[in-house]
Amino acid sequence: MRVLGWSLDVAENVTHFTMAPSYPRLPGFALRFGSQFTYWKWVLAIVTPLVALAGFVARWVSTQP
Repeated sequence: MRVLGWSLDVAENVTHFTMAPSYPRLPGFALRFGSQFTYWKWVLAIVTPLVALAGFVARWVSTQP
């Protein structure tokens, strides 16, 4: 998960650094995929702790008498 999150963050940063100096003629790739990298990075950042929390709760419930 960490590698995926790191990869999405790097890809997002690369698209930002690609778009910044080329303004106002923005590259199509950066426009098309930059927001997707950001979206999936945040989905991963929000969903991962929720899945971990659900796992902790499930383990706790299974150990209760």
